[in-house]
Amino acid sequence: MTSTRPRRRWAVLLPLLLFGSCMDQGPSQPSRVLVVGWDGASFDLIDPLLAAGRLPNLAQLQAKGRTAQLESTRIPISSAAWTSAFSGMGPGETGVFGFFEPVADSSDVRLISSRSNQAPPLWRILSSRGVGVHVFGVPVTWPPEPIKGVMVAGMLAPHEGGFALPEAYERRLLQRGFVPDLGVWRGSSLPDAQRVQQQLEIKEQALVELLSQHNWRCAVTVFKSLDVISHQRYSTDMEGPVAQLLVQLDQVLGSLIEAAGPQTDVLVVSDHGFQRYPRSLDLEAFLIQNKWTERKSTDAPVRGQMGPLADARPTAHRARMKNIDLARSRALAMDCEGNFGSLRLNVAGRDHGGVVDPKQVNELLKALEEDLRSLSIDGQPVVTKVWRASKLMPGPQRRALPDLVFETVTDLRVVLGSGDILHSRLPAGFPDHALDGIAVLAGPSIAMESQRARWSITDLGPTILHLLEQPLYTEFSGSFHGEILRTTRKPQMISKKLDPTLRSRSQADQGTVRSDKELEDLMRTLESMGYSGGEDDR
Repeated sequence: MTSTRPRRRWAVLLPLLLFGSCMDQGPSQPSRVLVVGWDGASFDLIDPLLAAGRLPNLAQLQAKGRTAQLESTRIPISSAAWTSAFSGMGPGETGVFGFFEPVADSSDVRLISSRSNQAPPLWRILSSRGVGVHVFGVPVTWPPEPIKGVMVAGMLAPHEGGFALPEAYERRLLQRGFVPDLGVWRGSSLPDAQRVQQQLEIKEQALVELLSQHNWRCAVTVFKSLDVISHQRYSTDMEGPVAQLLVQLDQVLGSLIEAAGPQTDVLVVSDHGFQRYPRSLDLEAFLIQNKWTERKSTDAPVRGQMGPLADARPTAHRARMKNIDLARSRALAMDCEGNFGSLRLNVAGRDHGGVVDPKQVNELLKALEEDLRSLSIDGQPVVTKVWRASKLMPGPQRRALPDLVFETVTDLRVVLGSGDILHSRLPAGFPDHALDGIAVLAGPSIAMESQRARWSITDLGPTILHLLEQPLYTEFSGSFHGEILRTTRKPQMISKKLDPTLRSRSQADQGTVRSDKELEDLMRTLESMGYSGGEDDR
């Protein structure tokens, strides 16, 4: 692979300190897997850029490998999608549906974290089995857990520190000016183009250093900046800011592939797509008009405060809930994204302030489904599909999940608004998520195929493990795609309950990346080379 960006040669002493000597493993070294996430990438823009020759590194992957439409979670939201992608399980099994989860015995919510995921993610499975793995910038990985490699948390991580392990590696990143989350979840303002470019260069430098070492077999990184820019200015304009950022990401991709080496299978994936929506539907207004939700006052509640979304969103939720009469409300709006929305009945004994008799749940869900399917705008029905969440995303982790999920026509965005106006027109179009993301795969293990497939995002975890010739869990809801391999082989299937190596999250948190003896040996080696690894080292 080639990079149009000038090659940089970075110091490798710090990675040596952290992970061990760079002993060449020779031509018999097993294949590795590099997963590069472009958050929010869509073939709607990528295909024209490929045709125009603007993404040469991605084009080489496509020419030598294969592609797939990657169907996101319903709803298509980064928190649920990335968690499901690398756990091989849906929200009913991970417990991660949106960016917030309910606080017990209240109607309040709190920001999710890596501990919200009740399923073992890919990196914990691999680390438990002694397989070297690096994780850099994946959303919902804060707080980081010790793994057999480096973990740098992504979206939702605080800027000031505590976002990476080992701690020495985090100090180095902070010295370089690295910021783990470019969005507005932890920051008070959106980044400008200069800051995006600066952070992209810092991240590229750090990743090239990591991938140039020989102590890993799997590396996963996500570039969230594409989603951040798309939320502001998404368009399919070939000269627009999103297209320009994709060109830059392709240049970085070339550097990463070169650093990883020819024995590496490469997957470029996204968690969802993007599009512009010319009109919107306020789910709160629908519920109020159909007497499912009752407000205490007709005055629209104050929606919260300016500042980081991690603070503003819970404040807005509290203001909204304060104005809802729970004693008279049978259903409440939940997360909305793109042309998808979700609702939850207010069930007695299950939900704080619940009033619905549990014996009436099925009857009321049928009635709510009928109201959704009957919803029309300008004389046309707008809801195309309605799912029972228990069937759409089965599993025991239902505390943060809705009871119903629905999809509207493709040009109608679903929002959780003020509850006053059911339908709004957005002449310029509003950028938001779409269901289909991307997958482009190539490498020594992957057979060529020109026809584009369709995968579920939960297929990524099992497929990555299969590429690494690792046993798969029978509990995975995602499928492994053995058809992509040059040489057909059946995976070993085991229950995660019977996997003697698998650690729980609490056990992982108590672990260490390296033993004290290993760290002492590495420190002596580096000191003999005249490298102290102190904070003033550059």
